[in-house]
Amino acid sequence: MEVTRELRKDKLNKKGLAPIQLTFYWEGKRLRLSSGERYQPEHWNPKTSLVRDKPGAYAEQRNLVLQHWTEAAHNAHRDAAVRGQRLTAPQMEAEIRRRYLLLAGDTDKQPDAPGLPLLDPPAPDLLTTMQQWIEHQQSKVSLRSGKPLEKKTISALLRTRRELEEFSEQARYPLTFAGMNHEFYAKFQRYVLTTRGHSIKL
Repeated sequence: MEVTRELRKDKLNKKGLAPIQLTFYWEGKRLRLSSGERYQPEHWNPKTSLVRDKPGAYAEQRNLVLQHWTEAAHNAHRDAAVRGQRLTAPQMEAEIRRRYLLLAGDTDKQPDAPGLPLLDPPAPDLLTTMQQWIEHQQSKVSLRSGKPLEKKTISALLRTRRELEEFSEQARYPLTFAGMNHEFYAKFQRYVLTTRGHSIKL
């Protein structure tokens, strides 16, 4: 699913505001919808297809609207693909509109036609989440001392993550949050003691 956003300067209203057209591309199909938003041309950034952060542009709120449309489209396409369904343009439009309203929190305007059941988002990747957590730790400051974590503490965390990543690749053992169990610990312990020749603390 590819989503583009275009400021239609050819459709300026009497107040000089132009609408944003959304175009969705998937599996050789194309769908065009209006975002329902109108902007002043000078507030639009054609490189990012977003509203510039300028006085009176209300960029944060308006860009959130555009992001909701994009996320709704990606979710609709993903859920259909998981179920092995190829949505027609009318079906995709109904799904995008329904999911947009959910993201926008406007449940009172849900369309009458039933749509695809919403799928749970994919489980977070363990190593990616661990990296994000380490980066967050690097930015933290102790309330007691007013100092960040020591470099050796961060280095130890990064070393542990690196060991886990190498273990996963060499043992061909996928790392998931649900898989952090006794079986994982036994395999990982055997790996660090035999393959690596040392042990690390978890």
